[in-house]
Amino acid sequence: MRFRLARLPLFPLLLPLVLWGCGDGATDVDDADVDAVEADVAPDAPDAAEADAPDAPAETTDAPDGDGDAGGPPAIRGHVTYDRRPIDAVGLGSAVPAPAAGVIVRFDDGTVEFARTTTADDGSFYFEISGALPPPWMGIRILVVADGGAGRPLQVADFDDATYAVRTDPFGAMGGIVVDVAIHEADNAGAFAIFDTMRDGLRTAETALELDAPLGAARARWERGRTTPGGTSYLDGDQLWLLGGPDDTDEYDTSVVLHELGHFIQTRYAMASGGSGYPHAGADTDPRLAWAEGWATFFSCLALDAPLYLDSVSGSIGLDIDLERLPTDGEYVANPARGMSQTLSEWIVAGTTWALLRSSPDTAFQRRRSLAVIRDWFSRVPTPDRGVSGYDLVDFLDGYLCLGGGADEATIRDYTVAERRFPYDLAPPCVKDAALLPPGEPPLPPRPWPPYDKPGRPRLAVPIVPPVDDVDRGAVEILPSGERLRVVRVPIVVRPARVP
Repeated sequence: MRFRLARLPLFPLLLPLVLWGCGDGATDVDDADVDAVEADVAPDAPDAAEADAPDAPAETTDAPDGDGDAGGPPAIRGHVTYDRRPIDAVGLGSAVPAPAAGVIVRFDDGTVEFARTTTADDGSFYFEISGALPPPWMGIRILVVADGGAGRPLQVADFDDATYAVRTDPFGAMGGIVVDVAIHEADNAGAFAIFDTMRDGLRTAETALELDAPLGAARARWERGRTTPGGTSYLDGDQLWLLGGPDDTDEYDTSVVLHELGHFIQTRYAMASGGSGYPHAGADTDPRLAWAEGWATFFSCLALDAPLYLDSVSGSIGLDIDLERLPTDGEYVANPARGMSQTLSEWIVAGTTWALLRSSPDTAFQRRRSLAVIRDWFSRVPTPDRGVSGYDLVDFLDGYLCLGGGADEATIRDYTVAERRFPYDLAPPCVKDAALLPPGEPPLPPRPWPPYDKPGRPRLAVPIVPPVDDVDRGAVEILPSGERLRVVRVPIVVRPARVP
């Protein structure tokens, strides 16, 4: 985690003001609660933040050097954290605070929004009040939204398309103050966990693809305590649907969230062409489906820089796959007598792509080499196509060898052909005069996800109507702009900024 603990200075004459939402009134906070939030913003925090939304009511101001605001304009600085449950081979751990990075922080007076900014990678934010709001600077409220803004078009919403947010009660800012916002599990922290995982995954993909702009708008749908009609799935366009319970939850399953994000990336490039049958049918999987599912799992592990694919069920591990230690029998191997168009398991695809990634200690270079295939080879005209008709493992291996000048051929021979027993012929047709997208061009326009008959996959024209239960998920607010937010009131700690 990127969260640090800090010892706070003592203010014998200044008592921190604790504000609680939902009409609970003021409540005392013990030392452990206060020590669990970081006191100061890193001096370069504003430079690390994502770009502000273009329609922001006021520009934010870079934080001055040092910790104090004495003698300067009244300012608000602070941190936003959310509860994340780490996952390992045992299961989900206890919740720990993590920085809510890259989310929008809005400031309003109860009726009008007067400024907004975006949190930095450490969850910090900074805003100078003067010039945006006239004195006496009372009744300020903060709204934190699971939305990355124009610089990162990423949102996490409920099943009724309301984006998750938390709001503080009003507070005063007569001088330099620090405001710490902590989002707990009951406050829909899972939405911010999903946002954080997807944001990290998108940034990893964009770096490896050498892009100068975001891959595109992505939107995840999830609700605490509720399921979807087909489990965790990727839908048409920009939508990922994630399980929220009551028994199986995925908001903290980073491998699962990133797998679905891998399918999102597949729609941004010409690299998936559907297929027939069930996509998780083991050795009987259509090779085009095996490619799509196996590559999505590979991308998940690439983004996490770890070979483990973990999926929790009821807090324990329901699926634990290590791409570096796959079994050498059953669905984990192919039939060398059946040719390159045979049905095969998605794990052969995932294992092969991971083995190539690990064939050099330069991980960043290998990431670029692997993702260059979907960017530069699959976009060729005419599209290279061997094996079964459509995109499959054969086409990827052809592109990998052709673009890399035969790089890592030994890995393909030793791992894919010998260990996984897939009869790839190591003879790609490296056509040198095929047309390519110019280097640095943005991805292709989004393509509809090809239909295939996965039982229960939600393919609905309208959002589902979830069952009624007694879980408090906050209230839906509709802003004058028409924006829908699912808002929970959260407590905050307001305290003076430390003066040098």
